[in-house]
Amino acid sequence: MFEITQIDHEKHEIEFCYDKQNITKGKQLITFTNIGGITVVNHETYYKSDSKLRDKIYPKFHNLCIDEFHSSVHASLLNENEPEIFY
Repeated sequence: MFEITQIDHEKHEIEFCYDKQNITKGKQLITFTNIGGITVVNHETYYKSDSKLRDKIYPKFHNLCIDEFHSSVHASLLNENEPEIFY
């Protein structure tokens, strides 16, 4: 679980942190930038846990999930006539 900790309208950023009960500690920062009329989304993740093995494996699975999420959002925006259901 995570908690939205900051929305910065001027910087076009959303920051959220992992819940205190999670094994991994960290935050994520999503920044929206307009480049030539196209919105570019940058998603950064900062994390640390008490396990070196977990810290080594975590990024691969996390990146797969984040990439899938952003692909789903992008696809639903391109196909606005058919609502997308996110679980």
